[in-house]
Amino acid sequence: MWSKREQAPTEHKCIISVARAAYGILQFIMRHTYLLIAILGVCFVAGGQAAKQPAKPTPPASAKAQPQPPSDEELMAKAAQATIDWDSSTTKGAKVDVLLIKKEQAEGKPVMQYRLKVSGAPKTKLYNLIAWPIMVAQPATIMEGLAIAADGTVGCPPNSNRSCAQRFKGAELKLTYTPAIGEIYRHALISEDHITRIFFSIVPAPMVEQDKTCSLE
Repeated sequence: MWSKREQAPTEHKCIISVARAAYGILQFIMRHTYLLIAILGVCFVAGGQAAKQPAKPTPPASAKAQPQPPSDEELMAKAAQATIDWDSSTTKGAKVDVLLIKKEQAEGKPVMQYRLKVSGAPKTKLYNLIAWPIMVAQPATIMEGLAIAADGTVGCPPNSNRSCAQRFKGAELKLTYTPAIGEIYRHALISEDHITRIFFSIVPAPMVEQDKTCSLE
């Protein structure tokens, strides 16, 4: 009997030890669970803040290289070719002579005046005077209603109601220029029916290169 009574306290102590161990394990698990929850919470907060941060703007693509403007030599070559093509577009058989009638100075600048004499073109038509300055993209009409007289000179009829009457009504056409050195003036007489075309160009003050006894315009 006595041996049984001594075993009871031992069994009771074992149960208490097991309970304490289980309680310790449970506390350990709970501590680590709280720690894990805290870590996860920090991660979720950090992730939310990262998601709220605006995306960095994409750097703009580098601008395309702009085409280089043409050089002075290229512009001169283009203007020269355009003038050659302009002068060669005259109606077959027609011709114009540009005659200098006055050359003087005004305020230190040269002033030159010309008249036109046309051959090989119908004298029964009216013509428009066209100008195409070098620095302008397209030619334009500057005077309408001109006629070719019997002697070939060009003027505005006395009974004209066209734009030529504003300056030359009943008078001969005179072209006056205040030119720069080497400046080209391109003109054309175009009949109102667009059949007869007379193209010409003038360089009132040509560039002159001199080398001893020779000169070149």
